[in-house]
Amino acid sequence: MAERVAAQIWIGGRLSAEDADELRGVIDTEGVSLDWGDGPFRPSTSRDLLQARAQHDDSRVLRLCDDQASWGEFDQLESFLQAHAIPYTRHGDGGGSYNGEIVEYRPGTDPVCIPVDTNGNPIVDVEVVRRVAKALDTAIEQLDAGAVRKAASRLKRARKSLRKQLPPDVPPLPSLEIEGSEIDHG
Repeated sequence: MAERVAAQIWIGGRLSAEDADELRGVIDTEGVSLDWGDGPFRPSTSRDLLQARAQHDDSRVLRLCDDQASWGEFDQLESFLQAHAIPYTRHGDGGGSYNGEIVEYRPGTDPVCIPVDTNGNPIVDVEVVRRVAKALDTAIEQLDAGAVRKAASRLKRARKSLRKQLPPDVPPLPSLEIEGSEIDHG
């Protein structure tokens, strides 16, 4: 049985009128809301989608949420967005045996999944960080002893290990716009 946890998704990008129509249907099927505890959002026009946009960082995007999302995901909605190259950011809370995650999808790349704690902060592998810290300590000792080349080599390996733990940089989520819409796109 699926674990039900709270999740929210921000949708941006420039959509064709056809994609916007299909998106409205997927949103209706998914049963998501514009805010926690609200009834389902049932957009009947592209104008409804644009009027529902909310401020997110430096853009205006469609924010949808569900208090009881299966595994903290929006399966049909996310599949649709990826199939139509529509960018989104999803945050699924953790609960029970399920860890929370932030998923960043931008067209042209695979989704980036970042595990998070209950406060939404990214989780790091402590053992990897300890190994990197030990390598840095050794590099400093080597520098103090005048072994610059050995220290530089150790620093490069430590940096490589650390970078492996970091997710790739993801560009900001662009504002949601619909081609041919008469509503202000800003």
